[in-house]
Amino acid sequence: MDVMCGYFDRWFKALNFTTPVILLAHSFGSFISAHFTMRCDPSLVKMLIFVDPWGVHRGSHKNYKQTTLTNKFLLYLFYSHRPLSLLRSSGPIGPYLMRKSRPDLANNWKDFLGNVKIMHDYIYHCNALEPPMGEELFKVCCHYDVAATEPLQDVMPTHWSKEIPIGFIFGETSCYDATEPKALADLMGKDGFTVAVDTVPNAGHQVFSDNVTEFNERAYNMIQNIELLLR
Repeated sequence: MDVMCGYFDRWFKALNFTTPVILLAHSFGSFISAHFTMRCDPSLVKMLIFVDPWGVHRGSHKNYKQTTLTNKFLLYLFYSHRPLSLLRSSGPIGPYLMRKSRPDLANNWKDFLGNVKIMHDYIYHCNALEPPMGEELFKVCCHYDVAATEPLQDVMPTHWSKEIPIGFIFGETSCYDATEPKALADLMGKDGFTVAVDTVPNAGHQVFSDNVTEFNERAYNMIQNIELLLR
């Protein structure tokens, strides 16, 4: 995490922001952004909005032991191999495999891109880079049933600056369980932190592309409401 936060720090310095910025982060990006925000000068970040965040809930060895053999086998493959190595080794047919394995991307982006192959190609090339830093970092940060080894619910209440508001946006039909993130939001709200929570209807984990209009509207309103609270 030190390495990734170092990249964030250099990115901030290179862009030379003159005012605090609003960070909006999705899934694993939420986890990384949270750790960066907890380490950086509070004057750099105006607020952080988590979008269907990964890394909040605690893993359970008991639940891992009780899971199905199929899930245990899949978890074994995940922890013992690089999950995206097949994609990287596929060479020029990689983008084709992306289109076949993630046809949903075409549906989500067809209204914004004249050629949806662009999105498949973009995601392929992002994941085809060597070394696979994001993939390796994610594996280092998780255990058991792909839960964070250092869950945010254990560190944010004691390491988060009350100067930085927090927002949570969830997808109504997401595969991620929002119970623990919502509990974290409730806990921090009661402890004097500025916290906002919302759920986007008809949206799964890819909240921002599953229901674009609702997501944009709710994210904008959340930012406006938080700023009103701080005046």
